[in-house]
Formats: sequence, structure tokens, C-alpha cells
Amino acid sequence: MTQDEQYHRENLHLTPSQRLGAVPLPDPIKPEHLSRRFRIDLDLKFGEEIDAAKAKNRYGEALNTYSGSNNIERMLFRYKTEMLEKFPDEITESKPCEDRQFITNLLRDGQYNEILDLSEWFLINASYMKAGIETVFANNPSAYKIGYAENNIPFIYPVNQASAEAVSKALDRLNSNNQTDILSKIREAATQLNNQEYLASAKFSMDAVEISGSQLAPNKNSFGQILSEIAKQKLLPNNEIRQILDKINAYANEHARHAKEDTPKIERDEAIYFFGLCAVTADYLASKQQPN
Repeated sequence: MTQDEQYHRENLHLTPSQRLGAVPLPDPIKPEHLSRRFRIDLDLKFGEEIDAAKAKNRYGEALNTYSGSNNIERMLFRYKTEMLEKFPDEITESKPCEDRQFITNLLRDGQYNEILDLSEWFLINASYMKAGIETVFANNPSAYKIGYAENNIPFIYPVNQASAEAVSKALDRLNSNNQTDILSKIREAATQLNNQEYLASAKFSMDAVEISGSQLAPNKNSFGQILSEIAKQKLLPNNEIRQILDKINAYANEHARHAKEDTPKIERDEAIYFFGLCAVTADYLASKQQPN
């Protein structure tokens, strides 16, 4: 397989604009961000349930009323009273078109926390919506995932916001200093992360760190040699920092680059954490090239 063929196979989930770099990749670690695609997909899932619950006339044509046996009407009424804290007399008579518009407005214009509230409420209370909502979370990169406790209550876990902000600042600095080679590897790591290829993401994340280090020690072949040279140049403040960098490299070697069959797989949380750790580390090493 040629390099071009490999690239296209790995990036089939991206739009042409994203592959060409005209449109930014989705940011999987920004807690307040739920993409437009995520919102649309969730809206479509609710739309399917509402459409399926419509009553039909004797010709099989859908009417703008609910069938007597539907669930979604009852669940939306409960959602409005329990989550939005509306009194029953504040809720107008439920019609499919009005409920459809209510959901669309919420998903299009609502804050991320409102959408997470909606998602979790239906995961808990409406078993027939569970698979559809899980699919939306699985197919759209975001800072959130669905997990289940012993009592089957879903929790949507966010990536640590402080970590996300640190990564964002690191990327901004790398960009302002024209560190295009480093950013290229970080972009590839993000692509693999969005594609749920966590091992590949970890490899590219570490590549970004190595490229940054190699700019300080251009004639060295391994990251260990690079660290030794950087230490000789007294660019690291203490041995503890070098040990941290050694451990980052050891993790990449053991779990990504030279992983064995019995090596524990890198899961989503670890891949996101390692992506952020490497982005910040690459920025740290790149800063050593800048005058104090």
C-alpha cells in the first residue's frame, strides 16, 4: 500500500475540506464544544422516534397527532416537567410537529450542558432511545463518553477542562512560532483520535514530542539520545523533568510503537490524555529554542 493510499484509508471519515486543511478538525478535548454534526445526528434520532409515533389515517398517511400507543409524547411531557420544571398547565397540547420543533430548537441553540441533560435523561428513562443516543456519542468526537454504573445509570464523563485549556494554549504557541512539522504530527494524532484509532494516535502524539526534541539535538537518532544531549546543554531545569520525559517515551514504546499481543490496549481516555500530554510537552521543548 502506498503512502497516499494509507493516508486516504485512514482519513475516510473526514470531509474533503478537513482532509485538505480548509476546515479545522473536530476538537475532541474541548468540554464546551458539541459539534454541529453531533447536534444534527441527535436531532435526527429524536425525529425518527417522533415520526414513528404519529397516528395514521386509513390510507396509511401520517397525521399531526400521536398514536394512542406511543411513548415519546409521554416521555417529552415528563422531560419538560422534571428537567425544565414546567407545571403541567404550562405545557400546551402535544403535537408531533411542535415537539419536533422543540427538540430541534434545543439541540441547535442549547448550551452543551442542556444537551447533555437531555441525553442523560432519555438514557435513564427511555430504553428505546438508548441505542440511538449511544450511536451519536460513539460516532461524533467530543469530550464526553457514556459509561454505566452498577445501577445502569449513565454518566457522561468530561475530559478535564484545565487540561483542555493547556493543550489549546500549547497549540496556539506552536502555531505562532511556525512549528509546522510538530503541528502536522499533532494534527495526525487528532485525526486518529477522532477515528477511534487510539494506538495510532499515541504514535503520532509521541512523534510530535520527538520532532520538537530533535530540533534541539538534530544529530541524535533516538529520543533517549536527544534527552542526553538536551541535558548536556542544560536546557532541562532538573533531573526530575528528564525522568518525566523518559517515562512519556517509555509509555509510547511499550503501548504503541512496540506493543505486544498481551500489552494492555490503549483506550479512549488514555489516548486523549496522552494526546494532551504530548502536545504540551512538544510545546515545552519547542520553547527551549526561543530566547528567554
